[in-house]
Amino acid sequence: MIKKGLILIALSIILCGCDANYNAQIGIDGVKEDLSLKSVGVESYQKKDLKDFLQSFVDANIPMYFNPDEYDDMNGDKQDGVSYYNIVNNEVGIDVDGVFSLSDIYRSRVIKACYNEVNIQKNTNTYRINTNNKCNAFDDYPLLKNLTIDLELLYDVIHSNADIVNGNHYIWKLNENNYENKNISIVFSTDSLKIDAKDGNEEDKSENKEKYNWANEHPVLIVLITFVSFFLILVIVLVLYNKFR
Repeated sequence: MIKKGLILIALSIILCGCDANYNAQIGIDGVKEDLSLKSVGVESYQKKDLKDFLQSFVDANIPMYFNPDEYDDMNGDKQDGVSYYNIVNNEVGIDVDGVFSLSDIYRSRVIKACYNEVNIQKNTNTYRINTNNKCNAFDDYPLLKNLTIDLELLYDVIHSNADIVNGNHYIWKLNENNYENKNISIVFSTDSLKIDAKDGNEEDKSENKEKYNWANEHPVLIVLITFVSFFLILVIVLVLYNKFR
């Protein structure tokens, strides 16, 4: 039986080190969390094929929540009332995924492997997520070289300290040199989904495009309407002039 521990231990003991990518989509369905651990150039470990070695972690029952209530840490079997990560072996590493509600994402075991403090503040429909400055994963797992945190927000973001913003994706790049002073901070509103606003804008653009295309496709009619309008205005002006002179 594998002793329970934090998810990142899966590749931290592989001698070449590893890179980790944490992705989370935040939207109306909650938070869909995914962690990918990649090891490069290693085919075996402890005289075992790497794929077989990693399979032992896939077969382990690892709780999604940090310190779940009434959880028996010595019991390797799945326990009632406990949610577990889905873990898949992918040749060069493992993928770990789970789904949380927005209000309890701070209890994610993967997040707790990185940050001791994760604060979520809510004011009406505005959420603020902040972490402490230091990412513990680099101290706890010395062979971790790079960690990319990618939050995909389906809501409108008001502020963030992300290193990179690519559309709806807010990305932080952590490494061995900056992990001691690299917090996560993001503020967003749940008043409306970004996808709704995007669809609305596209509708408006589509209508304007139709009007513009109609004008381009009927130039003679446009000229005729302009001429008739000018002629009518001229007649009205002359009639008024003769009447009041």
